Amino acid sequence: MPFLNMVLLLLALGVLDFACGESENTKFISCSGNSEVGLVNIDPCSQFPCVLSANQVYTVSVNLTVHRPVSVGHVQVKASLAHIWLPYPGFKYVHFCQQLVGGVTCPLRAGQTVTYVTPLSFPGHTAISLLPKVLAISWTVQDDQGNDIMCLKTQIGVNHQQTSSDNTDGMQRPRRLAIV
Repeated sequence: MPFLNMVLLLLALGVLDFACGESENTKFISCSGNSEVGLVNIDPCSQFPCVLSANQVYTVSVNLTVHRPVSVGHVQVKASLAHIWLPYPGFKYVHFCQQLVGGVTCPLRAGQTVTYVTPLSFPGHTAISLLPKVLAISWTVQDDQGNDIMCLKTQIGVNHQQTSSDNTDGMQRPRRLAIV
């Protein structure tokens, strides 16, 4: 019965069209029982899915409570293209413990709540026009043995128009994408 309630809740969230503000919740599905993901936010966000543009840096934040001790965590971000999960282009912040905020470091104890923060962007060389307008994203943190510490799935929108930049390194700074 709890499974049925969860399915009904997820269906209701999928049917409702919430407008996201700068700190509003974003819809997500937890795909691991080894942690409890609190809120998923995308900031700034005026819609769901939030739309990302090439050459703009966003900040992703995930607030979670771990259910077992964590000494190390490896982050994998993947996007689904034609039902095939591929590494998210250009994601290089793979050390979970180095991305914790508030002075928190690993090892984490069971029951501890932490906030993980990392930048995210579409590299300018990404073939934006070839991507679908909405991408399914999987965000996974695993220990050294490959066991999930955290897993969530959400969607992002893709802005198919190339952006220009006044910065010499080609990146516009910073917009915030927060999954909390």
